[in-house]
Amino acid sequence: WRFAQKMGFSGFDYQNVSEVYDEHCRLTKNTNIDISGLSHRRLREEGSFQWPVTFEDHPGTKRLFTDHQFYTLSGKAQFNTPVNIINRSEPTDKTHPLILMTGRIRDQWHTMTRSGKVNKLNTHVPEPFLEISHFDAIERNLKNGDLAVIKNLRGEVRVKVRVSMDIKSGVVFLPMHWGKILNQDFPRANNLTQALIDPVSKQPDYKFSAVQVVKYR
Repeated sequence: WRFAQKMGFSGFDYQNVSEVYDEHCRLTKNTNIDISGLSHRRLREEGSFQWPVTFEDHPGTKRLFTDHQFYTLSGKAQFNTPVNIINRSEPTDKTHPLILMTGRIRDQWHTMTRSGKVNKLNTHVPEPFLEISHFDAIERNLKNGDLAVIKNLRGEVRVKVRVSMDIKSGVVFLPMHWGKILNQDFPRANNLTQALIDPVSKQPDYKFSAVQVVKYR
């Protein structure tokens, strides 16, 4: 708003950022993101809230839709499910018995072109890894920190393993962030993924690739 004022535009008669936020909150009234009961003062004094927060003393909403009223014309939930659901993901087999999931870690974004340049963010997870279940690791003679090869018919990846009790046996997880932009081909998740997409949503099938994991020798 300060830029707008300096440029001579009208309608930006705010005195501080709190007034800007107050207007934003008022605009959400009676919408599905109603935070009309919030203000900078409440956030400063009371901390964070889960929306909706519909009036000034509203405590926030721990769980949505407990009143069974949904944001539709009828007030009822609407489920738009396809008539025929066919799993087109690559099947596992004896040669490639594990399901590879790719995804994010907390402090990085996409291929790290920006977030990868922030030293503080890099301290959380400084290097790529493969999360593997305790049972699958034992079966492959892998210990925490061992270098492993993840491979299938499309390519391979070499990273250290993180042995975990939090991931299901038969599934492994590889972060997507490290890759060619950083001149790092060994940890590049897309060495293993395929070009398959969902026929309806066009979402790429990056959460289900058949792989094998072996100890690097």
